[in-house]
Amino acid sequence: MSIEYPESYLCDILNEVRTIAVVGASSKKHRDSYKVMQSLIENGYKVFPINPNESGKNILNLEFSLVLMQSKKILIWSIFFVHMML
Repeated sequence: MSIEYPESYLCDILNEVRTIAVVGASSKKHRDSYKVMQSLIENGYKVFPINPNESGKNILNLEFSLVLMQSKKILIWSIFFVHMML
């Protein structure tokens, strides 16, 4: 299921927050989560990649966290990526 939000709503969020957790982040460069993380970092956001399957790896010079709570940082907003097998 896809939820559509007005562009103005998403712009307001991105203008208000500077710290974002990307839950389901991937170290694979062709994945959307990788591209989103790369863009957020390039635009000055502090990003925390979260994915238990990527434990011990780095992505864009950041270490993966197993779970959101492990990051021990105050997070303002999270982006969730879920890979669905149909």
